[in-house]
Amino acid sequence: MASAEVLRRIDVQVHEGESIAIVGGAGAGKSTLLLCAAGLLVPDSGEVSWFGDHGRAAAILRATYHFAPGRYERDRAAGRRQERGAPHLHVIDSVDALAGDVIQRLAGWIERRRKRGDAILVAARDGDVGRRLASRCMTMRCGELHGDGRPATAARVAERARIC
Repeated sequence: MASAEVLRRIDVQVHEGESIAIVGGAGAGKSTLLLCAAGLLVPDSGEVSWFGDHGRAAAILRATYHFAPGRYERDRAAGRRQERGAPHLHVIDSVDALAGDVIQRLAGWIERRRKRGDAILVAARDGDVGRRLASRCMTMRCGELHGDGRPATAARVAERARIC
């Protein structure tokens, strides 16, 4: 049996009304992190909580995984089914595949969800896309999350070329 350690020493909190972009190259661990955050993948160690609740049932009620392109638009009915007044976590994966006008519409959707009190976690390969969609950016490299969540700057050439 083979195994791989994909995520290491991850500690990220997304608060109500906040959006964070996880920016990193292919294979960095962004999608794995989002799947754990949505409750669709159970980590081998550590813990995940949804608005203070560590039970996986909370993920079913309080988290939605969106896979771009365009999936978030079809999930409007799901958003209406959420408990009114209870914040929700939206994780949005693969946004780099979206066209510029769709990114702009997604940015508006994210802002409306944030104003409602929802938390948003977005995965992007392109730092510019991440900054357009989120108020804070963190960089993921080789399964580790870097940065304190302040607006990210573009990676230097040497950082992009790093091999895990």
